[in-house]
Amino acid sequence: MSLGPVDVLDEFALEEQLMEEAFLEIDVYLEEAGLKGAVVVMYEERGLVVRFLDTILFPRAKADLL
Repeated sequence: MSLGPVDVLDEFALEEQLMEEAFLEIDVYLEEAGLKGAVVVMYEERGLVVRFLDTILFPRAKADLL
């Protein structure tokens, strides 16, 4: 079964909506948990990108896992 142009656009719009909802949920959680500066969430063309800054996993100038 082949998808027509309208089906593809609907699927794309749904995917965009789901990504936006996920972005907002993560953003709210980070704000509530006080992690807004330690974790960066971006919505890019390639999708949702979550970056954990090194200070969240390791103290500065240390290499020991927490």
